[in-house]
Order: sequence, then structure tokens, then C-alpha cells
Amino acid sequence: MHIKSSFKKSPLLILGALALCATTAQAATLVTSSVVNVKAEISPGSCSFSTVPTQIDHPGIKTEQLGAAPLVSASKRDSVVVTCAAGTQVALKVVDNKAGSTHPDAVTSERPITAAFGMGVHNAKPIANLFVTLTQPEGNRNTYYAMSNDGTTWESHTSIVDDSATHHQYTKAEYLTALAVAADPTTPAALINHGFNLRTQVVYPPAASYDHSGDLVEAQGELTLEMYTL
Repeated sequence: MHIKSSFKKSPLLILGALALCATTAQAATLVTSSVVNVKAEISPGSCSFSTVPTQIDHPGIKTEQLGAAPLVSASKRDSVVVTCAAGTQVALKVVDNKAGSTHPDAVTSERPITAAFGMGVHNAKPIANLFVTLTQPEGNRNTYYAMSNDGTTWESHTSIVDDSATHHQYTKAEYLTALAVAADPTTPAALINHGFNLRTQVVYPPAASYDHSGDLVEAQGELTLEMYTL
């Protein structure tokens, strides 16, 4: 007697398994979710001030030197150098730490009040004004400097002499100044060494507008040089 054993797949069993899987899938319910932010940074080349003055002393004056017109002191020139690890677009901003202490009468036609920096107060009254020039190094006619008030639109300036006609001779507070080259004078240049000429000049008011006669007064301005990579 031959006994055979056979196994047949039951359609009912298969259907039952499919039904079980479908039931399991429908049972998965989204409860909550969380967003994961993935970030990566590319940092510009590191830059630092390698040369910068910490104090600039202007000669004092006597009240009898004041006359009918504002008295303009001799300018002083100092070097500011920014050194970068690689070629980098850099701009400097001069911030007036004595803003609000400018003297309305310590101005000239080439030194308007809009370009003046404060020199402090004495007995709650302003003393004098400071004017600042931040340009390319003296005598370097191959290097330009560009100025911007928003970091986007740049104006080119070639020298201190050229600026006197357009009243850009003196750097306005909060303006950005960058070096450029002749081939593209309105675009800040990516340099390793950025050399600037910082010129400061004090303007005293006329005698009739000076309110501190008889007092020993120290006029003291204060600037902050801020460096930006572009």
C-alpha cells in the first residue's frame, strides 16, 4: 500500500495572511514629528588688525588763538593695516563713540557737520569737532578706495585731492571703506594685506562760539575701528 502525503497551499490561508498584513499597516498612526536641521558653515579667511593706533595726540591750543573763523589744526596721519590668512574682501567702519557732542560752528566748507565726529563736552556743552579720513596709503596711486553706506553700492575715490571737490575727503561715521584696484575701482579687492591711511584733524569753533573761556578743557574724541569681511 502506498501512502502519499501531499501539501497544498490553501487560498484561504494566503488570503488570511494578506488580511493580517493589511490590518497591521492600517493600525500604524502618526502621533507626532520632529524637524532636524542640518547645518554646515564655510568661514571666510581669518583677518586681524596687525597695525592700529591706540592713541592719537594733537597739540593743545590757547583760547587767544581762536578768532572770527574756525581754527583748523594740523592733521595727523597714522597707519592701519589688516592682515588676512588668504585673499579676503575687507572693509573698515569708523564708529563715533562721542556721537551727539559735535559743535555746530566748528566746521568749514570742506568739513561739513555731517562728517564731524564729537570731541566730548565740558559743562554739558560741546568743545570741538574731529574729522577723519580713511583712505589708501599716502602716495599709492595704484590703489583706490571705495566707500559704501550699505555694503552693496560702492563709490570709487582715487585720492585725497580728488575727494576735496566732492566732500568725500572726510569719512562719515558708519560708512564702510574698502581698498580697490584700478581694474575694478568700485569693487572691494580680495587682498592679504590691507593698508589704510588714517588721518585725523581737529576743528575748533570761532571765539564767539566757544563757551569755556577761563577753563582748562580737554577735548577728547574716541573712535572704534570695526572690520568687516564682505
